[in-house]
Amino acid sequence: MKQQFLFILISRGLASVLNALAFVWLGRLVGVELVGVLGIVTSVTSFVFLIADFGMATFISRERARGNEDLVIGALRFNTTSTIAFGFLLTIALAVFALLGVVPYAVILLGLAAALEKNTETTLSVPIADKKKFVPAFNVLLRRALALVAFGAAVLVGIDAVLAFCFGTAAAALAGQIQIRSWMRGKVSHETPFTAGQLKDVAQRAWPFWISNVTAGARQLDIPIVGLFASAYSAGLYSASSKIMNPFRLIPSTLTSLVVPHVARQSSTTARRTALKLTALFMATLIVLIPASFLSETLVVFLMGPEFAGGGTIFALMLVGLPFVALAPPLGSVLQSQGQERFVGFNGTVFAVLTIVLVALGAIVAGGEGAAAGLAVSYLLKCVSLHVRILRVLK
Repeated sequence: MKQQFLFILISRGLASVLNALAFVWLGRLVGVELVGVLGIVTSVTSFVFLIADFGMATFISRERARGNEDLVIGALRFNTTSTIAFGFLLTIALAVFALLGVVPYAVILLGLAAALEKNTETTLSVPIADKKKFVPAFNVLLRRALALVAFGAAVLVGIDAVLAFCFGTAAAALAGQIQIRSWMRGKVSHETPFTAGQLKDVAQRAWPFWISNVTAGARQLDIPIVGLFASAYSAGLYSASSKIMNPFRLIPSTLTSLVVPHVARQSSTTARRTALKLTALFMATLIVLIPASFLSETLVVFLMGPEFAGGGTIFALMLVGLPFVALAPPLGSVLQSQGQERFVGFNGTVFAVLTIVLVALGAIVAGGEGAAAGLAVSYLLKCVSLHVRILRVLK
C-alpha cells in the first residue's frame, strides 16, 4: 500500500497544485466577491454529488477488494444512474438561479463538471482497489492539467474569466470520464442483468457508507455558511484560503481510498496499529504547521493579490486545524473496514451537525476567522471520538 499511496498522493498533490494555480489566476482576474460566489457554487455542487454517490465510492473499494463482483457491478450501475438523475436536476436548478440573476450563466458548466467528476472519482475506486498506481494518478493529473490549460487558453484569447474557468473545468471533467471508461472496458463483467432490484440491493448495503461520507462532507458547506452568515466578501476571503489549502487536503481523500481495501484484508490488530501510526504522523505535522501559520498573511497576499489582504488569519487557523481535518476520514475508514460502518455513520451525523453549528456561530461572531476556528475545533473533537472507539473495539 505504501508505494501506491505515495504514487497517488504525489499525483493528486500535483493535480491539486494545478487546480490551486487556476483558482489563484481566477481570483486575480475577478476579485474577492465573485471568488466567494464561485466558491459557494463549487461547494454546493460538490456536496450535492456527494449525496448522489450514496456511499458507492467506499463501498466499491471494499467489495472489489473482497472479490464480490456482482456487488461492484451493481454499485457502478447505481453510480451512473444517480449521476444522470442528479446532474439533470442540478442543471435545472443552476439555470433557474442564473435566470434570477443570482449566479452567472457559466456556472451551469460547473454543475455538469461536478456530475462527471463524481462519476469518475467513484469509478476510480476499481483500479485503486486493484492496487493500480498509474491509472488513478494519470486520470486526476489529466483533469487538473487540462482544466488549467483550457482556462488559460480561453483567457488569453479574450474570453470572460468566469466563463473560461467554468468551460475549462467542464472540458477537463469530460476528458477524465472518457479516460476511466476506456480503461474499465473488460475490467468488470456486464452479464448480470440491470434491474431495479440490483440497485436497491447495493443501496441498502452501502447506506452506512453514504451517511459517513455525507456527514464527513458537511465540511464542504463551510463556504456557503460563511456567505450566508457573514457576507460574500468574507466568503471570498475564506474561499481563497480554502483553495490554497486544497493540495494539503488531498492526503485524507487519498488515504481513505487506499485504507479501506488494504485494511479490509487485515486483522483488527493490524487495523489498530495502522490507526495509531496515522495519528502519530498527522500530529507530528503540527511541528511544521504552527510556525508556518505566522507567514499566512504574506502567502495569501502574494498568491491572491492585495485585494485579499486580511485573509491571512483565516489561512493560519486552517493550517493549525489541518491535521485534524485530514486525520478524521482515514480513522473512520479504519473502523469501516472492520465492520464499524454504522458507528462511523452515527459519529459522522453528530459531528456534521456540530461542524455546521460551530462554523455558523464562528461566522456570526467573527466572520471567516470564526468559521475557520469552529471548523478546527469540531474536527479535533471528532478525531478524539474516533480514536477512543478504535482503542475500545480493535484489539
